[in-house]
Amino acid sequence: MHPVYLSLGNIHKGLRRKRNSKAWLLLAKLPTGRFRQTQFGPGKVENVKMPGILRQRLFHHCMRIVLEPLRANHHIYRDMVGPDSKLRRCVAVLMAWIADLEEQLMIAGVMNFHCPVCLATKKDLGDPECFCFRTGEWILHIYSLLRAKYPSATTYEFRNAVRSLGVGLSGCTEEPCWEGLLLGPERFIKQDLLHGSHKFIWDHLMTWLTGTLGSQEIDSRYRAQPPMNGVRHFPDGISKLSQVSGREHREVQKVLVPLVYTAHNTPDHDSHHVVMSTRSLVDYVYLAQSPVLSESDIDRMREALLCFHAHKNIFIINGSRELENFHIPKLHALPHLIDDTRRSGTPDNFSTETPESLHIESCKEPYRASNKRDVDEQILNFLTIKEKISLRASYESWKLPGKRLEAPSVRIFYPARYFVATDRSHMARPSPQVKSPPP
Repeated sequence: MHPVYLSLGNIHKGLRRKRNSKAWLLLAKLPTGRFRQTQFGPGKVENVKMPGILRQRLFHHCMRIVLEPLRANHHIYRDMVGPDSKLRRCVAVLMAWIADLEEQLMIAGVMNFHCPVCLATKKDLGDPECFCFRTGEWILHIYSLLRAKYPSATTYEFRNAVRSLGVGLSGCTEEPCWEGLLLGPERFIKQDLLHGSHKFIWDHLMTWLTGTLGSQEIDSRYRAQPPMNGVRHFPDGISKLSQVSGREHREVQKVLVPLVYTAHNTPDHDSHHVVMSTRSLVDYVYLAQSPVLSESDIDRMREALLCFHAHKNIFIINGSRELENFHIPKLHALPHLIDDTRRSGTPDNFSTETPESLHIESCKEPYRASNKRDVDEQILNFLTIKEKISLRASYESWKLPGKRLEAPSVRIFYPARYFVATDRSHMARPSPQVKSPPP
């Protein structure tokens, strides 16, 4: 499933991070077509590439429908309540789109191993500095020129024409979903702390440290850490961990610097570079998670990132990184956290950790409660009933001061379509003789 969630910018971030605070709304559930059984043309390459192109076009088409209210009302001013409980006249804009790297590339319409925000290419991903932003106006201008030059081009021909320019655009869609909004992808795409920082340390830095020290040495050092209050202990090490969550990422990072401080397997000068690179990267990620950041904190983040780039070559020298370069998109995305801080606030506002936890009650639980037939309709009905019960409980709690009522949990073990009725007489549970409708 591909759900899309919505939240408001005037909700406090401490409340937004809580899964049970009802600060997120299931906005849409996008289709996930594969287009595998379709013959697109006589060429083999076209038949291989077209399913991926159509999936991206389907995504933009659906999100264009979802974002239509923002596009239609971008000039309408409304009175909205701010964080200080005061009314202010505002215009609703798409402030942030939080997604992982793969979806960021699809949103901006950029090729793989390119930055979705700036003009950096694959050979530039290892540099500590950013490049000029790839603005939405510039992308739309390229598309308009090619549409005027090739008015009768097919989807595959238009994609090849865009890629032939060598500007890093994928060309999979001619009408991006963000066209007509007040902000372009260089402004509303935010770097994700979960995938961009925590998973970068887990996928790359931990792999390099394992190649430097060895997996058995890493596990033994984690087992040797004394149990402390507030720090998770790994009695079996970390090499056998699977499906690591964001909380486990943070727990691994807490003792990562003292764990590699005495690298006995490496020479003294190599150990110094390993420790400095690890410490500087962990410092950068910890500073990015601060609830408040000042100019001095941003300078410290920049210094930590430059320190990592100054010592990172030790992993190529000792052979822990097989490639002789650091062309890693997530490594290049780290400086963009500073840009996001200056533009929209601290990076702890933008993390997919909370929305991903919403899949449990927005997708998995309704799916288990269905009869596995026509699940889309049943999931929506399940969520509608659950939301109405919660609103009713909130109203009763407001009407009777001093008596706090909790929203009852909804457990439906038969097709949710039987609840689609406004008359209370039709809300009764069906008798056991009623069979499920045929597929």
